[in-house]
Amino acid sequence: MNTKLIQHNIMQEKKIDFLENSPFHLKVHSIKRSSVHWHDNTLQIVLPLKGSVKVTSGYERLNVEEGDFVFLNHKYIHSISSSSDAIVASIYINLDYFEDQFPYIKYMFFRSNTFADEGFEIESTNFEENIRREYKIRFRNVLINLVSDYINTNPTPELTIKKYEQQLIYALVYEFDWLQFIKKNDGFVSSVQLDRYHRILRYIDQNYDQKITLEDIVAEEFITKNYFSHFWKKVNSYSFQERINYERVIKSELFLLSNMSISDISDRCGFSDVKYYYRSFKRWHGCMPLEHKAKYHEYIQKGIDFKEIDFKDVKGVFYNYVNNYFMISCHYDKQQDILSSVENYLKIRYTYALAKYIDTDAPINIAINPFSSNNFHIDEEDIFFNWHNMDLWVNLTIDLEFELQILMKTDHMDESTFYSIMSKFIDHSIYRYGIKIVKKWTFINNGDSASYQDPMLIDNLIKEKIKNAKIKYVLEL
Repeated sequence: MNTKLIQHNIMQEKKIDFLENSPFHLKVHSIKRSSVHWHDNTLQIVLPLKGSVKVTSGYERLNVEEGDFVFLNHKYIHSISSSSDAIVASIYINLDYFEDQFPYIKYMFFRSNTFADEGFEIESTNFEENIRREYKIRFRNVLINLVSDYINTNPTPELTIKKYEQQLIYALVYEFDWLQFIKKNDGFVSSVQLDRYHRILRYIDQNYDQKITLEDIVAEEFITKNYFSHFWKKVNSYSFQERINYERVIKSELFLLSNMSISDISDRCGFSDVKYYYRSFKRWHGCMPLEHKAKYHEYIQKGIDFKEIDFKDVKGVFYNYVNNYFMISCHYDKQQDILSSVENYLKIRYTYALAKYIDTDAPINIAINPFSSNNFHIDEEDIFFNWHNMDLWVNLTIDLEFELQILMKTDHMDESTFYSIMSKFIDHSIYRYGIKIVKKWTFINNGDSASYQDPMLIDNLIKEKIKNAKIKYVLEL
């Protein structure tokens, strides 16, 4: 359905003029009140350089402090306001540009905070987990580098754009897609499951104005209802019908700000009865549709108050921002490049692309040492593994059909510590990825480590947990 035909002058789609073959566009504004608008096929990242802003997007109202950032997803109506003249950098990402690489990118929902409930105002940093905070530090550093190159180079060279496009898009897809960001501590979500989830969202997006049944979905996905039920519980905290109605409510905002009646909007968005529209709208926005419309009118009547700032005029503000907020990521290994995991991932992707043109039957393996200082550390009595890195590599081996080799380089551990850590690693891996995936791994002992003291103990430890496990011993000279 073409929502662009049903507009009113109080709200509009804002098109971003991307340069040809460019995935990015940058603007810097001084903002008190922006217009109410949305972007089609464009993701906006709001980065306050000076002062804080209030962002309304969908049913959420976010307080975004200086030093933080927030995603404004495409087709979501939003506005930005500030009690003072906040200075904000907006990085726009052309989703069309990346669609060949990530076919479902337009159906991913990017976020940098946990969800609000029913329209309440929340802080954009409303989480405690260190791993999520680390994602944000790394990503903010990349944004700072990108903005710096835009501000200091005119025109921005193609090499600069290429330098950041893969870093940004891989961080977005693998760290800030909401399933990855919200579910990271709760367990592993495979790329197969992610693709299925995004296909279902695409189906809902394309058919929200019609009746959608569970039978429709299982037929599209060639799965059983029982399988779908288990799958949906794993990836979503809302029921399937709640998710459909959420999409309908979000779509209804585009019509609500037109002159259409509530009854017509309800029908246009696929609700079988207007009472279900009222119920679902209040579930997410905390008010009735006409109350929500009145709030928008009240905001709009105050007028817009923002202006674009030339890059040369914002250098002082930006340099202060960099001094305050550019920092090294809190990796266990402080010397490691902040994006080395993503960069290594990219190298393997590119290697695979080249390998497709090489006529060889030789197996291709990916080796990772989960016991390196970057992948795990011991804090007093607790053992912590970097499951973000493991998830990247496990998904890669699934996607590319490579074999994953687990290197047992443990020179820095004594014997008892090694056995304890190895046992915990296997248990957690089986719980996170499932025994079917873990059984495909090869465990390689390749160093003068505690694991060489009694090879049979290692064999027994692994095979006790993984029947017919593949184990190799390699002596490095």
